[in-house]
Amino acid sequence: MEYSKILRVLKMVQYLTNYPPKSVSRLEDLLGISTATAYRYLQLLKDIGYDVVSDEHNAYYISDIKNTHRLTDEEKKWIAVLLKANAKEDIVSKSILHKLSIKETLPDPVNLAALHRLKLLNNLRTAAGNRMPVLIKQYISGDSGGKASDRRVIPYQINEYNMSVTAWDMDKEAFRIFKVYRMDDVELMEMDTQSHKRIPPPDMDIFGMAGYSYTEVSVRLSVRAASILKEEYPQAQMYITENPHNAGFPFDLHIKVCGYEGIGRFVLGLMGEVMVISDDGFKNYLRKKLQSMTILTN
Repeated sequence: MEYSKILRVLKMVQYLTNYPPKSVSRLEDLLGISTATAYRYLQLLKDIGYDVVSDEHNAYYISDIKNTHRLTDEEKKWIAVLLKANAKEDIVSKSILHKLSIKETLPDPVNLAALHRLKLLNNLRTAAGNRMPVLIKQYISGDSGGKASDRRVIPYQINEYNMSVTAWDMDKEAFRIFKVYRMDDVELMEMDTQSHKRIPPPDMDIFGMAGYSYTEVSVRLSVRAASILKEEYPQAQMYITENPHNAGFPFDLHIKVCGYEGIGRFVLGLMGEVMVISDDGFKNYLRKKLQSMTILTN
């Protein structure tokens, strides 16, 4: 993640921990980001363990776990006085007094979750750098109905911004994108040289999709869509050209992708801001995705 993005995320944590709660539009103004980026940052904070909640006005804040569930200095002193006033000095009393004298230097639940995910990312990064297989313990995929299973994969590319990894699924024999927050643990495995030799390194597109062939896709972008694309995928800059003759969609994106899923998520997240020009396969992919969407109504 770039320095500026890290800074914005940390500032969002600061804003959300201070009263009053902040609406998405207020966060946009404070941080100078788009609506889509604001929601992405909120989800990122949830993924790494922050208890981000919204009130009845759809304003967001971080629940103050640390101060709500820990003893204050005054409370500690009061308990200590009561224990010392007790004539009976047993092991339990001494143990409590000792713990009350220790400063709270242990990580709180939020930091523990974040540290655990950093550990998983570090293991995945090590495996990707050495093309080593790993065992992803108790992974919950989006189409598993909430059922967890172990996955044997070879990581190829780490996306720290989206907290995901593109990896070769050794059992399904296909490339997949795995979300770090859906992993229970990551264990390095011994290298199987025979299996490894059968898997040539794949190509990667800017959206994190892997494969051995490319498909050309062309879309037109609004000013907002172009800005969000360049912010979320900086490498896209070299594939964007200006089209001043089209006031509604003044930018063109001509790019080769290894799969429709990555660019498809971007387009579906900005419906009305992107016009798809080609190819027909991408158009059919989007049609099927739209048809499969379920609209919930009260």
